[in-house]
Amino acid sequence: MEENVGALDRLARAIISTIIILAYIKGVRLLKGMFGGVLLVVAGALMPSVLSGYCPLNELLGINTAKKAK
Repeated sequence: MEENVGALDRLARAIISTIIILAYIKGVRLLKGMFGGVLLVVAGALMPSVLSGYCPLNELLGINTAKKAK
């Protein structure tokens, strides 16, 4: 698995998932019920790509935001 998630992409994913998780824990009304559960799963799915630098969906779509090795 080749890294396909760049630094800026990783930062954005980390910020978005952290905001979703904290809002869910805090009990924001928008994140109640099934919608909140789905967003929580999405936030949890983003974290492995933040930590590893690899996203299977990016590979399927042919997207690579990581810097190319020279």
